[in-house]
Amino acid sequence: EFTADLIKNNKLKLDPSRNDNWKVTFHDSCNLARGMGLIEEPRYIMNSVCNHFYEMPENTIKERTFCCGSGSGLGTDENLEMRLRGGLPRANAVKYVHEKHGVNLLACICAIDKAAFPPLLEYWVPGVETGGIHELVGNALVMEGEKERTTITAEAATPTKKVKLAM
Repeated sequence: EFTADLIKNNKLKLDPSRNDNWKVTFHDSCNLARGMGLIEEPRYIMNSVCNHFYEMPENTIKERTFCCGSGSGLGTDENLEMRLRGGLPRANAVKYVHEKHGVNLLACICAIDKAAFPPLLEYWVPGVETGGIHELVGNALVMEGEKERTTITAEAATPTKKVKLAM
């Protein structure tokens, strides 16, 4: 809400072309979307800092968001197979926008999501990275007197490993 308010009130100078290397979609976190009703603010931010923002299918976003597969204490390696299965519906929605629009970044707000999605996407949707909305804001931010800089890229918060699911 704070970042969206800063943008709405022209307190941040932004250049969305600095994120043109990303085709972005957004994951509505369970707690923020359903629990707190933060639905439009992240989208306003995304549209302000990215020229290439694509929504996942309507029945998989906002109040109807899918689980990341790692909440409720499931974020440990011994639960990886269960996490990969639990996150499959979200992975399928990401795969849809990846194939349709070339999406290569899933933006999140929640720290659990940012840690959960790298192995999930590596397994189900290779070629899509995970990052934070505020990383994109930082990329787009234009500071007075700034020197040329490189774009911040998202890296997994935890190491990933390949897992073969028993189907």
